[in-house]
Parts: sequence; structure tokens; C-alpha cells
Amino acid sequence: MGFETEPFGGREIAIYGVLEDFYSLPIQQVFIELLDLAIEKKSWKSEELLDFLVKKLCNEEPVLNKSEVKNLFEKLLQVKDYQAVIKLSAKELEKKFKGIK
Repeated sequence: MGFETEPFGGREIAIYGVLEDFYSLPIQQVFIELLDLAIEKKSWKSEELLDFLVKKLCNEEPVLNKSEVKNLFEKLLQVKDYQAVIKLSAKELEKKFKGIK
């Protein structure tokens, strides 16, 4: 989610695409944390992954306006080979982004 990757031989992965909104984050650290989360959970729900990324973005960029949030989700859905679409009601979105103005 938000990363374009491909196998790089052995156990390596090449990250060749990152959402623009993630540029302010330490990409390597965030990606490793995502992998650790996947290993720890063995399977994860899309909501858990979304919560993780939203928290990372909100910690780095504490105030996002509505258009920035909408733009972020539009970009997430445009990522090549994106295999999970998350459907949230307006109430669920408000709950997840309650601290965002």
C-alpha cells in the first residue's frame, strides 16, 4: 500500500515507487515496520494496514486538510498492482481522522 516493489533476487526487494505524501517519512524505516507488522500478524486486515499508515502520516504531518486526505486516498487507489480496496463509511473515516482539520 503506497509502495511499488519488485523482487531483487534472494530475499531482497527493490522499492521503486513511493507515494509523494510519504516523502516526508523515513521510507526505509516505515517499510521495515510494515514488513515486521506483516510477519508478526502473519495475516493482516486492510484496516490495520491503513491505521498504521495514517498514524505514520499524521505523526509526521499532524495537520492535513480534507482535500489532502482525499488526495492521499486517490493516490493510494492509483498505485499499480494494488490488490486491496478498503471501503469505509463517512462515520468510519471521521473516526480514523478525528484529529485532522
